[in-house]
Amino acid sequence: NQKKLSEFYEELKRLNINVIRPDINKSFADFSSDGKNLYYALGAIKNVGFEAISNIVNNRMKNGEFKNLLDFINRIYHKDINKLQLEGLVQAGAFDKLNKNRQSLFNSIPNLILKSKNIHENKSINQIDLFSKDEIKDNFYIEKKDEWSTDIKLNKEFESLGFYISD
Repeated sequence: NQKKLSEFYEELKRLNINVIRPDINKSFADFSSDGKNLYYALGAIKNVGFEAISNIVNNRMKNGEFKNLLDFINRIYHKDINKLQLEGLVQAGAFDKLNKNRQSLFNSIPNLILKSKNIHENKSINQIDLFSKDEIKDNFYIEKKDEWSTDIKLNKEFESLGFYISD
């Protein structure tokens, strides 16, 4: 319930409890706490399914934090993430530590999904991608765009979370 989450968030701020924004490398599928911080649940982001995000969190717990977006799409099974889920994660700022430019990421989602499918198809037939090292260096699957203005960024964040968490 987005309205209740907004009320809870305001109450946590009033109590001076630190809420960690959605982060693909820190947050969990459900809300969690380490005693000092409350980590926003990735599963609470609009259009992000709890089961799919649980698989992603399990991968992170087992294999370590995601180093970059290519590492993320290499490690995540392409059926665990779809366009709507990626849009929600990007709009909520879950990838901000990997790439701060949300508009570039948002516009690159079709490229990321296609790349993920190609990676997993190649793995399934045991084929090696000769160009993968160039992709890491050039990031050609990420469109170069100016960052969203603060207003647009906050509106997108509101769409995915139901309230403003970063400003």
